[in-house]
Amino acid sequence: MKKTTVSNLVIILTGMSLFFVAIHYLLRGHKLTVGADVNSSVIIPIPGSTLDDDIILSPVETPEGGAPNVAPPNLASRAATMAIGAAADAAGTILHPSDSLKATDPLPNAVEPPSIKLDHTYQDRSAEVVLVNEALAYYGESVNPDSPVFSYFTVMAVKNIQQSHSIRPEDPEYGQVGAKTRPILNQALAILIDLKVNPAVYIPADVQFGQRGGGAYALNLALEKQGYYSYSGFVFSNKTRSLLSQFQIDHKLPSTGQVDAATLTALQK
Repeated sequence: MKKTTVSNLVIILTGMSLFFVAIHYLLRGHKLTVGADVNSSVIIPIPGSTLDDDIILSPVETPEGGAPNVAPPNLASRAATMAIGAAADAAGTILHPSDSLKATDPLPNAVEPPSIKLDHTYQDRSAEVVLVNEALAYYGESVNPDSPVFSYFTVMAVKNIQQSHSIRPEDPEYGQVGAKTRPILNQALAILIDLKVNPAVYIPADVQFGQRGGGAYALNLALEKQGYYSYSGFVFSNKTRSLLSQFQIDHKLPSTGQVDAATLTALQK
């Protein structure tokens, strides 16, 4: 009888030891660490306890008398960040590294509007000189708007623009692009940005055959958007007038080859 009692006691003590080992394993054996898979377990804090006392449950376990496990705050934050990140991508913004829930910063590779930043003089050759010539063409000057060369014609055109803005021959900048002339040219470049998108709204009602400048350029671009290609750039050319007449015929308007209110309305559609 005593032998049986002792054996039973040993079995009970062994079972209790195994039980406490299992509890210790559950309490201390699987801590959630940085870089671990946060979906593999959930930490349930015990009020007033330290991290070592927190109970760790697997995703399929349920606290006694409680509801099934839910994502801990770090998972919720990750989901929120992913949602905001998707919205940020759609809006063309990036998440700020110091605050992942803000999406107000512009893309680092956002394209800066073209502008002239350097001084330029006769015989200069660069991509920025193309902008100089394009801006001069907008003002109606007879230059090649696609040329990267600061040619003699560019010099003469710059002088014309400067004289109309009270920059006189005695000024050291006269005939060159410097601090006084750059803002004038950059103003034209700024207008051209929107003009290339919505050309019809920039067509002057009084634009005439033979004219040069932004008004003629807007007319040619507006016709191109309607499928009538003149390739005349900043000039209201014979080709422009011919295509404008054809556009008017196709839209059951009087074929005059000139811009009028009805033609402007049709070009804006």
